[in-house]
Amino acid sequence: MLVLAACPRGMTAVALESEEGDTPTSATSPLEKAHALLAKLTDPSSIRLYACPLLVLQNSALFLVMKSSTSLHEEHYHTTVAVLMQEIVKLSTCLLLLAISARSVAGPVLQLWELRRNMLGLLIPVLAYTGQNNLLYVGVSRLPAAVAQVLVQTKLLWAAVFSILMLRKRFSVEAWCSFVILVSGVVLVKNGDSAKSHAGPPANTTLDDSSGASDLDPGLGAALVGVLASVAAAGLSGFAGVYLEKTFNKGNASLLQMNVYLALFSLPPQLIVLLLFSREAIASTGVFYGFHADTVGVILIQAVGGLLTAVVIKFAGNILKGFATAIALLSTSLLAIPLFHFRPSAIFWVGLVAVSAATMMYSTNPVTTLVKRCTQPELLEQSRQLSKLAKVEAAAEPIVAAEEGTEKA
Repeated sequence: MLVLAACPRGMTAVALESEEGDTPTSATSPLEKAHALLAKLTDPSSIRLYACPLLVLQNSALFLVMKSSTSLHEEHYHTTVAVLMQEIVKLSTCLLLLAISARSVAGPVLQLWELRRNMLGLLIPVLAYTGQNNLLYVGVSRLPAAVAQVLVQTKLLWAAVFSILMLRKRFSVEAWCSFVILVSGVVLVKNGDSAKSHAGPPANTTLDDSSGASDLDPGLGAALVGVLASVAAAGLSGFAGVYLEKTFNKGNASLLQMNVYLALFSLPPQLIVLLLFSREAIASTGVFYGFHADTVGVILIQAVGGLLTAVVIKFAGNILKGFATAIALLSTSLLAIPLFHFRPSAIFWVGLVAVSAATMMYSTNPVTTLVKRCTQPELLEQSRQLSKLAKVEAAAEPIVAAEEGTEKA
């Protein structure tokens, strides 16, 4: 799928021509079949159908592999090193796919160099995510877990606000209700009994989990700082996601080219984090201490997830990405029941119902549809007429088939 983002637009299957003339042969080469499949899969409408389910699958696989990498081995790898390796793998993968699609190494490199000034704008979301990480550390250390969780999860609401301001999108009342219900459902799922220790997708490159928040009663000043930091972190997350959506859809560069610059810009901040927080541990144990086959799996799945997230943001939007992440949370929690003996509480099941209801509400707009049918009789009558016509056609099919058989006889 990631190769598809770099393919030229309008790629279609080309019929082989025989040597004797211009009449295409009936045989189709494997290359033509591959081109036809690429053309079909690179259609934006097709990408919207499979990108979000793939993101849910990736998050679920990440949960299983990361759970294995942290529970089956006594020695634990350095998280900062794993995140740095993730960005390096992402950068290498994008460069490799660009070289394969162009059948050249020098060509993609020259194109990337020519785009360097246009890509400076990608520094903004990188700095926003860096600030988000630091603010989350401040927030979760100064607030009770439940309060921090609620404030952090408002990032979807902030994404909706910035979508209106930056992308000129409009959301119905039902959509806003679904956002609020989704945020509430995610908070309930994450705060269900034992959910923090056994369920939910693992932390990604950002600290998007307040499970480490303090449950002690903070002072008023510390609580205020924690609230402001958590709200600012959620706002930066929403802003960065919408900014990326706008940038991805400008069309100045391919998705792979922009991901190359995102990875390049992300390496220096992550290297600074590694030196600040893991320098002494790495000096005593080594850079790749605790690395196993499942650790490599975590890094690869994380890298693929970063690229897949970019595809979802471009073709499905930042809001649907939020819904896909919430559904992934539910799927990983349900997987934890048989695999890790997770015992969900009543709060968890309430959250599950809330997330499911929010997803259905956002995708179907049931209230709006019902109101239109009740307030616009002509639409209801038209629907009835179409239903009657379909029934008549279905009843006439056997008669027509019998007549055709008689004529042939």
